[in-house]
Amino acid sequence: MRIKDFQKELKRKGLPVALLFNLEEHLNPSFYYFTRYDGYGCLVVPATGKPLVIVPPMEEERAKDTTPLHVLAYRKSFAGTLQRVIGRPRNIGIDHSTVPILSHRRLRKRMPRARFADVSTIIDRLRIVKTETELSYLRKACAMSDDILHTCFDHFKKFRTEKDVYRFLDQETRNRDSVFSFDAIVASGGNASQPHHRPANVKLKKGFCVIDFGVKYQGYCSDTTRMVYLGRPSRKELALYQLMLDAQEHVTTLYTQGASCVDVFDASVKALGTYGKYFIHGLGHGIGVEVHEPPSLGPNSEERLATGMTVTNEPGVYLPGKLGIRIEDSIIVTKKRPEIITRIPRVLRIIR
Repeated sequence: MRIKDFQKELKRKGLPVALLFNLEEHLNPSFYYFTRYDGYGCLVVPATGKPLVIVPPMEEERAKDTTPLHVLAYRKSFAGTLQRVIGRPRNIGIDHSTVPILSHRRLRKRMPRARFADVSTIIDRLRIVKTETELSYLRKACAMSDDILHTCFDHFKKFRTEKDVYRFLDQETRNRDSVFSFDAIVASGGNASQPHHRPANVKLKKGFCVIDFGVKYQGYCSDTTRMVYLGRPSRKELALYQLMLDAQEHVTTLYTQGASCVDVFDASVKALGTYGKYFIHGLGHGIGVEVHEPPSLGPNSEERLATGMTVTNEPGVYLPGKLGIRIEDSIIVTKKRPEIITRIPRVLRIIR
């Protein structure tokens, strides 16, 4: 998205060119961020001039249909084509966090005099604050997941197992020509005390059921958690849910320009009172082309919130082997008040 800003940073760092690769089965999110293309290739970003994507011949047509950048297909040798494009620069920027070790070794062998500088932190800083286009994609991703969750809750009495719920979410996502942004979590009864429980082909258990779910729109992720209760909740359980809801909604108001991430996390623990000791993970994380991006809102965070960041707010309480409660929204930090982009109501849905 911010490829011109990236070029300015390269110039400031004295790097004439940077290379980003997408050569593995798993998508390199930074490569996709700049190119909007998810196939094999190498993004060449000169400090001055026009960026281009080098791809295999079989990917040329798809790449040209996908990315706004210039596409060059190599015919004989990728390494030879790359060297013809960039020449023999002494300094080259490279994203160490995503470059396969084998590819890195080949580059060093091909260009033994070049010095390779890690540019991953530069890219992270660019990706952390979203453009208006990115924000529109994130809003649409959240609207889609809201719609799917509404449909899921309307059909909930028909489900017999955690896997039934998972499969329904998956099919509804596919029906909308989308994919999960992460593997959906459906955790009922005692299983809900595990924050990352994998839905199993077991009967839905009475008690609280956590549904943590997200989809992608134009490559951008949504992330929402809502709660269902199977059976008849006790007064104590309803009071615990209300405590969680009050804490989550209070903390949302703290997602403001300049707020310290660790201070917001500490406020969430305090809002949970005596149950704060059962809050066993971070409060939230950034979302974008990855479902987990900077910043992190946890006990060791050194970051501050800034306008244009999109982050989650997901406090949770987990009583081992008994229950788990988590409520999560995705939020855009603005100059005024936080914009909640997951709109589905946070009410506890009771299924009897």
